[in-house]
Amino acid sequence: NDGRPITTPSCPWCHLDQGHHHPLEEEQRDEMKSVSAATPPVLFPGSSSTMDGPSSSLSSSSYATTALYYLFIAAAAVGLALRLYATATKKRRSRRDSLRATVPSSAGKRLDVAEGDCDDDDGAATSQDKSDMMRALRHDRLPDGSTIPVDHPSVSEPLDRLKSAYASWDVDARTSTTHPMDGDFLMEHSPSFIGKLGHSKDSGDPLFTMGRMTFSMIRPTEAVCSLQRVTQHVHRLGPTEALPEKMPPKLRDHIEKNAGELRTFVTKMYFTVEDDASLENNDDHGDDHAESEDDEEEKKEDEPSTRRRQARGPRGVMRMDGYCYPDPAVPNRLAVWFSGGVCSPQRDCDPAQWRNTFGRFEEMPPRPISERLMLFAAKAFMGAVPLEGFDPVDNLSLRFELRRPIAAHQDMAYNDDDLRVTVGSKGTVVICSRLRRDA
Repeated sequence: NDGRPITTPSCPWCHLDQGHHHPLEEEQRDEMKSVSAATPPVLFPGSSSTMDGPSSSLSSSSYATTALYYLFIAAAAVGLALRLYATATKKRRSRRDSLRATVPSSAGKRLDVAEGDCDDDDGAATSQDKSDMMRALRHDRLPDGSTIPVDHPSVSEPLDRLKSAYASWDVDARTSTTHPMDGDFLMEHSPSFIGKLGHSKDSGDPLFTMGRMTFSMIRPTEAVCSLQRVTQHVHRLGPTEALPEKMPPKLRDHIEKNAGELRTFVTKMYFTVEDDASLENNDDHGDDHAESEDDEEEKKEDEPSTRRRQARGPRGVMRMDGYCYPDPAVPNRLAVWFSGGVCSPQRDCDPAQWRNTFGRFEEMPPRPISERLMLFAAKAFMGAVPLEGFDPVDNLSLRFELRRPIAAHQDMAYNDDDLRVTVGSKGTVVICSRLRRDA
């Protein structure tokens, strides 16, 4: 002791020496004991340990069980969210398909037009929109010389008005007799198929590879082809024609009960081989196609059609055979599927030149990996089967089959005696004029 007085800690409640029991302290201690007694210990899932503090210990197996427990809860939550999203998407699509657009005129009245008829003002407006749209598709060109696409304002604006007018007519193409869906049609614009390489500098025709046009079924797949025109042919099956063996499973029962509504759906693509390495080694036509750069410069002043004919390869027709059937549930919708294709020369094509390009089966190089993957996908999803060699009937045609048809659909956006506009499953717009005879 250094002489200083010894002090004891004071009570936190009344600041007196801690030699007594303060009543407030006793009351708070009793209250804490009652709360702790009423609260059960917290257990971890799959464990007997409580969360009492640092003294609680979990074995490695308990941690693994806990992790699996929470992982299961998270997976269940994700599955439930996906199911709810799918249900909401299905309802939204069903509601969208059931809605019918009604477009008011400038005076605010609804266009109530009978099927196949229209009053003078609306008929004049529709004819003007058709005329403006067709003029742009047939005569206007982009700066690069290519044709006007369907999303160009000069086409899309009158087309939107035509689609609105058709919707207001309350016409269902599945049952309409005034403007039937059957007939022969010419596509009035450049095809928007996947894999377009650009346009020909001479003619403005779109360019595709043979592999893209035929699901890699027809070789040489790397041959670049220009498309001159595309036609569609829709006709009912004749009374003696048999139903196809391969049909989409969802439509088989409907088709068998109402076979008279089934139609053939044939698409013909008229093409010219623009770039093919086999032309350089053609013994019979090598002198006609092997030209030096100087010769090409001298021929720039010649007739364009003659120059293109000398530089181009064989001309052919790629025909896609398929069927269409009115959708049982959705108005103005056709289910469409393809069963195979035939690639054959055009009438004015030299058979020797055709065989030299498409008949070198033994000299074909191995398929690249990308082409093998595309061919594998076509076989897996559509049952694609390429038939090796020329067709024995004419010894010129090349065929392939699609033994597992997948039904897409086309919505009729406009249809009358002259024009037919459809919108495909992926939003592809196809504008066709009606042909007066088979193309």
